[in-house]
Amino acid sequence: MSGRRTMILRAVVVMLVALASIGVVRAHEQPKEGACAEAAKQPAIVSARESLQRTPDSLKLRLGLADLLIDGTCYDDAVHVLEDGLVIHARNEELQKRLRTARSLVSERQFFEGLDQAELDAKLSRHVLRCTRFSDVEACDQALASKPDNVAVVIARGDALLKAQRPLEALDAYRRASALDPANTDVATKMTAVQALRRTIEQGCMSEDGEVALRACQSILVKGAANEFELLRRIGVLQQAANQPAKALDTYITANSLRRGDKAVALAIVALVDSTGRSDAIALAARGSSLVTLGKVREGIASMQQAQALTPGLPGISEQVAAAQRLLRQEERMRGSQPLVAAAPTRTYSNLQPASRSN
Repeated sequence: MSGRRTMILRAVVVMLVALASIGVVRAHEQPKEGACAEAAKQPAIVSARESLQRTPDSLKLRLGLADLLIDGTCYDDAVHVLEDGLVIHARNEELQKRLRTARSLVSERQFFEGLDQAELDAKLSRHVLRCTRFSDVEACDQALASKPDNVAVVIARGDALLKAQRPLEALDAYRRASALDPANTDVATKMTAVQALRRTIEQGCMSEDGEVALRACQSILVKGAANEFELLRRIGVLQQAANQPAKALDTYITANSLRRGDKAVALAIVALVDSTGRSDAIALAARGSSLVTLGKVREGIASMQQAQALTPGLPGISEQVAAAQRLLRQEERMRGSQPLVAAAPTRTYSNLQPASRSN
């Protein structure tokens, strides 16, 4: 009777282990992260799980699956598989040894993960400190990479940008902070102050002269802004006045790429390309389009074709040449269609005799 009870108990244990194994297999079918996620998809591990599910009391299959999981850095999974095996093979030394190894690997991984997290937390604290206390814009950016919705850091970034004389970017930061915390009255005050400062700076850019005006214009220049062309044109003028022809030419070329047809910009480009001797494709293309703007279409085409020969893949050059050639043909047709005006006959009279009707 005792032997029968033992057999029944053993059968129940095997059944329970089988159910547990099914649960483990289903748990391992859930999405994983990192290297373990890839290892869990390996055919060897999938096959070993299926085999253990069919024969849960097989020590060999269990140890084999545990080894595969450990090799795949799935230490937690290996611990679960080995712990389930203890229900059947409670006194097996090899099973206990593998379990100690797996648990040790889990502890080691957790230790190093803790170190990594502590290091990341320390770096984040340093970035936040440098951002909020020392107005380090780069530190603010690094802090926000980890905590993009930290209102205090977003505001500190706006303060840092304002201190670096980048008011428009500061205004964007304050707007972001306001979106995160609409009830923050300090942010609203900062936004109002920056908008007033921006208007003052823009006025100084347009009305002042010299380095002060140049810095003012550059501080409010933002790519894609509605006034980008006007600011670039003004910066070019100031750079020319400061005897910076190379910088002025680059500025005018950028302005010309935004809006062609401005005669002041066109005159400056032609003069600066000729005076600086620049002969690269970008400069020649800008000179060509500027000549077209100034009504010298044939010369403009020649300059743009030189640029195209130097850099055939220069963006937009083929379209510019084609447009200029169409314009030239149109002008030639207009000149050819204009009728010749005959000179009106004139009468000459003698100074000696008064003009008569017959004359």
